[in-house]
Amino acid sequence: RDPAVRADQIAATNWDYQLPFRTLSVRVGGDPNPVVVSLSNDAKVLGANPWMVEGVTIYSVNGEGVADQAAIMAAVARNPTLGDDLLITAPAQIRPDPTAPFEQVTLSLAWARDIDLMNGTSVRAELQDGAWVTTVVATDDLPDIGLRTGDIILSEHQSEIALETPLSFEDVIAFLAGAQLPQAHFNVMRDAKPMIATSDLTRSE
Repeated sequence: RDPAVRADQIAATNWDYQLPFRTLSVRVGGDPNPVVVSLSNDAKVLGANPWMVEGVTIYSVNGEGVADQAAIMAAVARNPTLGDDLLITAPAQIRPDPTAPFEQVTLSLAWARDIDLMNGTSVRAELQDGAWVTTVVATDDLPDIGLRTGDIILSEHQSEIALETPLSFEDVIAFLAGAQLPQAHFNVMRDAKPMIATSDLTRSE
């Protein structure tokens, strides 16, 4: 009898927040604060941050004082909120310039989810042109029938689960493991062509 499919197929997951700007830490009469020096070219993110222009100084995020870009990321990570537009949001205090009054604004960030399976497959789910796209970034599958790096996973044939959210891939894997199905059959786009690629799940030793 074949060993059972393991219930715990996920080796690791990670949320990856992406700041829509670069900053330089500047000291103005006291503690250093990050000043925006360049902006992302992501139209969706820029549209969600109308206050964001070069020269803006950021003083706090999520109620925490920030001294540099790393501090902004850390403050967001401690209390992220998912907005209706599927961007991560956090309250921020800024000044458009050193002589302007303080303003309370909402910082909106693009983000992605990284998932590593125990079988060696890794995928990344990220927002592209308003839709969630799940892409294979690493795999140990057989190259002739298995997943390949760069494959865009559309859905899983057996579960009929479409990968439309950042958590869909994990939902697929949980369904397959719960049903003791030893292999996933993914509908993928490879080099702009639709096809099916298989991936074996990890079994108990």
